[in-house]
Amino acid sequence: MMKRTVTLLAVIFLGMASLAASDATDDKSPNRDLSNIEELLEELTEGTLIGDTNIEFDAQKTPRIIPENEVTIEKLHSFFQAAFLPSRLSKDNRLLLIEQNGVKILLLVNIERKIISYVSVWHLKKSFPEDAKLRLVNKLNNKLPLVRFSMPKPEELWCDYQISYENGVYAYQIISSYRIFLRTVQDAAMGCYQENIIGSEEAVDPKPAEPREGLGLILGRVTLKFDGYKGKHKPYSRPLTVHIMHKAGEEEDSDAKVIQAVADDQGYFTVGNLSPERRYWVKRVEGHDFVVNIPFTVSTSIRAKNSDSNPQADVLDVGCFALSVNAEGSIGCQLTSSDCTMTKKAGKSGSSVQFNASPPLERHSWFLATYPSSDWAAKVRDHQRQIEREREEKARKKRGKETKKKTESEKETPTKKKPLLKAPTPPVPVPKKAAPSPQKSKTPAPSDIKTSSIHVPFVASASGLMCRGNS
Repeated sequence: MMKRTVTLLAVIFLGMASLAASDATDDKSPNRDLSNIEELLEELTEGTLIGDTNIEFDAQKTPRIIPENEVTIEKLHSFFQAAFLPSRLSKDNRLLLIEQNGVKILLLVNIERKIISYVSVWHLKKSFPEDAKLRLVNKLNNKLPLVRFSMPKPEELWCDYQISYENGVYAYQIISSYRIFLRTVQDAAMGCYQENIIGSEEAVDPKPAEPREGLGLILGRVTLKFDGYKGKHKPYSRPLTVHIMHKAGEEEDSDAKVIQAVADDQGYFTVGNLSPERRYWVKRVEGHDFVVNIPFTVSTSIRAKNSDSNPQADVLDVGCFALSVNAEGSIGCQLTSSDCTMTKKAGKSGSSVQFNASPPLERHSWFLATYPSSDWAAKVRDHQRQIEREREEKARKKRGKETKKKTESEKETPTKKKPLLKAPTPPVPVPKKAAPSPQKSKTPAPSDIKTSSIHVPFVASASGLMCRGNS
């Protein structure tokens, strides 16, 4: 037994010695080359190793490290603005809200502990038992790194991540940590969506509420098609959630508020009792595990200026948004409204607009067929007739302009007079030659010549006149 133990220890010792020898002679492993650490840290501080932060650091203008006494929520806001990330401060300047790809993230600064916290909160459905939610939290903590998942309340999923700024912090570290947190939270949300454990507890009724005086109605439609995205080549058939932004005319876009409307299986949606004093536009479309942003912004109000002779119906048709996603993830969109068509092709910059189009008013027809007994039906029908009258008026004016232009062009072009036709000159009768007589005729006497029927030319000669007859 003693010999076996000694032999085993000897084998282990020889193995460790050979491993150490291989470590000493192996120069290809970057994990053991400590000389690369300085270069690695240099790249991290300059922001050139991971991703693109859209921040250009200048050693003369921007400090390479932010001292801990200068780390404030306002300072963080300036970094996110420089990186072109949508963010806004709370009214008391204690929180920074960043919203990207349908995910809302809060940033907090703990001055006492010198910690920056990234937080995202998700709603958990009541219908799921608490033990199922706890199993989900444990699953997320085991599967996803860095971020801590917890359930402080039965209906809340808490996601948080912290970095320390003691002795200073780099701006790149703040932006990079945000992006890592965002990707991790998105992966967690996708898993929760697949298990149908987060989101709205009750199905939202797409039927609009009963109309109230002075408020209006929005009609619209969204469709989504995958053109090779993740190998998919088919339309998205599940219901979509439409995010509609709205703001007052004097407000900034960052102060806009959002309304969520649930589309039906065909993509139609409607929202009722909205203020006519604000401007509205469709911002994004959300599915069960993705968010698609509209590549352009078209905002308008519900009600135009009213007059006694031309009353306006309190209905806004935002149009039909036909979205497509190609294999590279680029988004294309064709917006068809009641009077124009706007097209943005996937993978290409810029968009084209075509006016004076008269597409069918399918959103109005859908509402009248789906909710015929709704109190909004009369307003929708009036709005449909109003658009048809405007189209007829435009067509009438267009025909009038074309007729006027044609008349003016005819007046400017002088009419050419046709030349008078001359009467034809009657032909001159040619006298017939007398047939020669077979018999020798004697020279007729001068009295027998009929000068009226025979043309006799005279030729002058030196001796006088000579007659050349037709003999």
